[in-house]
Amino acid sequence: MKKLNCLIVRVFCLFAIAVSATPTIAETTAAPSESSPSVSQAATTVVDAQICEEIIEHEPVSSGDVFTGEITKLYCYSKIESSEETEIRHIWSFNNTLVAETPLLVGISPGWRTFSSKNIRPIDKGDWKVEIVDTNDNVLKTLEFVIN
Repeated sequence: MKKLNCLIVRVFCLFAIAVSATPTIAETTAAPSESSPSVSQAATTVVDAQICEEIIEHEPVSSGDVFTGEITKLYCYSKIESSEETEIRHIWSFNNTLVAETPLLVGISPGWRTFSSKNIRPIDKGDWKVEIVDTNDNVLKTLEFVIN
């Protein structure tokens, strides 16, 4: 019993030393400065965006801004930098008319890759646009292309 009590006292002492040596949150967290953005000021940035014919292994293939009328599907690929989980939207317009709006989740990453797609019909020849917008409806990037 005496050995057990001695062991308990030693464990308690080691725990007390470890706790007293651990810095508090206030000691480890730097005060926000004017030059460093806070979480609420986190920016969402488009690192890369392309209209393409395919996505293979998370990368765009056959990108361009002019496509033939034989195409049956196009993709809007986006590589997004964000310091917090957020959402973007791909807003597809044909001849200045909204045709699709796709919400896409974005994780915390310097290069989160995501995409949306649009089936293309033979009558869809003309001017197209995809706007990439954030949760505040700010247009982050606009991609314009033509289907001949």
